[in-house]
Amino acid sequence: MTSSPEITGWRMSTWCTRDDHDNCVEVGTGLGVIGIRDTKESGNPDRQTLVIDESAFSALLRHVA
Repeated sequence: MTSSPEITGWRMSTWCTRDDHDNCVEVGTGLGVIGIRDTKESGNPDRQTLVIDESAFSALLRHVA
């Protein structure tokens, strides 16, 4: 079993408001990877984080832009 990469620098979209941050996602970076998580789970130590490589994240951004 491989360990999960350390993800740091979590940030939320500027479209999210302080009052409505439960309906957003956060992204963070690790060595060659991007982490994506639900803001509702950010305080949960058992939270699930989607970890994808940087090229996949770039492709995702191109697709949704």
